[in-house]
Amino acid sequence: MADYKESQVSGTQWQRCNAIHIQNTYGQLPSITMQEEQITIVGDQTFQRSVGGLNIAFDPSEEIQLLNPADGSPLGASMTQAQIHVAIWSLYMAKAAARDLEQVV
Repeated sequence: MADYKESQVSGTQWQRCNAIHIQNTYGQLPSITMQEEQITIVGDQTFQRSVGGLNIAFDPSEEIQLLNPADGSPLGASMTQAQIHVAIWSLYMAKAAARDLEQVV
């Protein structure tokens, strides 16, 4: 017996990181969790499904080769996890200071 309204479909599917959580517990090395999802597009419908993720221990000296987010091509540059930590910490400090100034006014 055939399934009710059965039809053949075609589409596109890929996996991506959809959330990043950085745990910066006092007195411990930071850790990073990158949550992943699978995207499936069939016709005009998009389906998203959680597919686990990565748990990364902070290694300040590890070099990360930088890639273009638009197409994945190498940018010819790198940075360490320590430099990423500096960038995120600086973002936090700048945004926290701006927020605090708004609260004072």
